[in-house]
Amino acid sequence: MTGNGKDLRDFFDRLELECVLPELLQYLYHVGSCENVIWILAEEFKSLHDTISSNIWEPDQQMHRHLRLQAIKPIDEADVRRLANLFECNLSMSAHIERDGISVVAWPILSQENKTPIAYILMTEVKKDEIQNLQSRIGNDLSQMSKHIGFSVQHWRAQRLSFLDDLTGLYNQKYLSLVLEHEILHCQRLDKKFSVLFMDVDYFKSVNDTRGHWIGSRLLVEIGRLLKQILRRSDYAFRYGGDEFVAILPMTPSEGAKMTAERIRSCIEATDFAIDGQHLKLTISLGIATYPDHAKTHKEIIKMADEAMYCGKNKSRNVVFVAS
Repeated sequence: MTGNGKDLRDFFDRLELECVLPELLQYLYHVGSCENVIWILAEEFKSLHDTISSNIWEPDQQMHRHLRLQAIKPIDEADVRRLANLFECNLSMSAHIERDGISVVAWPILSQENKTPIAYILMTEVKKDEIQNLQSRIGNDLSQMSKHIGFSVQHWRAQRLSFLDDLTGLYNQKYLSLVLEHEILHCQRLDKKFSVLFMDVDYFKSVNDTRGHWIGSRLLVEIGRLLKQILRRSDYAFRYGGDEFVAILPMTPSEGAKMTAERIRSCIEATDFAIDGQHLKLTISLGIATYPDHAKTHKEIIKMADEAMYCGKNKSRNVVFVAS
């Protein structure tokens, strides 16, 4: 039972992690009487430790980013990284640290199967005279909650797989519209811009016809790998279908998008694709559309980027073309 007589199970009427997390954080914020409560998924906690220290923290807007890292009150991810790095990467029990005027208590949420961390809870500015009792109480509550939280995380991970392209491991069309809608809302709120790159491999049909579909498929995998290397962590890469790819570049106007597109174009052109003893050269054509300059809905911006790409192809392949 909680302090107000409410059964802990009442906080978990839903399985979806996006429903469980707000309830969990609100509960911990209520009983903790602290400044902030932060949820960090275990793999995110590890990546925060692995990140090379920098004065500029580039946000990782991965799939369902808010489910990997969430807080009651807004907090900069650079600050989250600093808080996480106060503790050991493999933290397996609650800990309290005071350093440089910062007071933080951390709890791992452990899997009931193998007792490895599922996620971590950080509480900032907990009152000193309440830390010991709070550590005991929160630790007990999280232990009771851990099974349901574990199920919710497993459900989320299974859902993630449905948004991935089986061949390339990039995101698929199913996830594209969700990301576009999110970016539109984000840019509306901040009065910013984002850009979409629509890409098509030049003369790819002839590769399938002359080299076979196995070689063609391996080439698509290699192109997907190159896109992941070139794009920022904050960007999204999708296989749109066949030999077509899409990239979403958050907080990026047309000029910045054009520079990224040119890097992709020149990289593909310069690469010697060696597959099963065969060496192939490819080129790619890219179209660029920027929100809100060229379109104001997610369907329109894809259409504009696609049309820009075909305009470029009609003039000369191996080209970057900006919508107008």
